[in-house]
Amino acid sequence: AYFAAGDDVKPPARPAPRPLRQLFSFKRLALRPGEAARVVFEVVDGGAEATLRTVDGGGDALLCPGTYLLTFTNGVDQHVQVKHVVEGDACRVVEPFPRPPSAPTLDLNRNEHAEDA
Repeated sequence: AYFAAGDDVKPPARPAPRPLRQLFSFKRLALRPGEAARVVFEVVDGGAEATLRTVDGGGDALLCPGTYLLTFTNGVDQHVQVKHVVEGDACRVVEPFPRPPSAPTLDLNRNEHAEDA
């Protein structure tokens, strides 16, 4: 299953190149001729497990409001498309990029080796 962001999807504050479509899930089934099966895909709109998330230029995973086109396919010749709307006014961080803790700062104006006068 793939998703593609619609024209109304809000761009993130730190944009990064966005793929035309992005894989969000897949399931493999082995079926015999004439056999059928039901496949369910869950679309989550929040938290670190947000299905339609994208990554900005700083590495943060975002969920941006707008309309997304979901495509479900057998990978060969059959597909179904469904529109899914994410509500909101702006992109929100659903998983921040891991960053190192702040490094201590060095005050170059202070000479710790100077002798007291």
